[in-house]
Amino acid sequence: MRSTFLAAILLCYSFFSFAQTKTISATRTFHSIKIDGDGNDEVWSNITPVTDFTTSFPEFGQQPARNTEVKITYDNSAIYILAYLYDEPVNIKRQLTARDD
Repeated sequence: MRSTFLAAILLCYSFFSFAQTKTISATRTFHSIKIDGDGNDEVWSNITPVTDFTTSFPEFGQQPARNTEVKITYDNSAIYILAYLYDEPVNIKRQLTARDD
């Protein structure tokens, strides 16, 4: 029983010691942001995008086939996220359904 417990502790320790933690910093803004999906506000031009993403599917930890850029800022009332998700439009899966009937 004691050896099983010790083995479990060592297994957990080895699992967490190899885990990588990534952080993304958010930049505080004092300017208003127009929420229009465009990203042309001056606020966004002063923020360095995060681009070092890895895949989780189909193979975990690989370099993605397409670029992704994310910018995060905040003010006293909200957190704002701007993401550019580059892909070929023909590869984006979509489903047409009835809406607002």
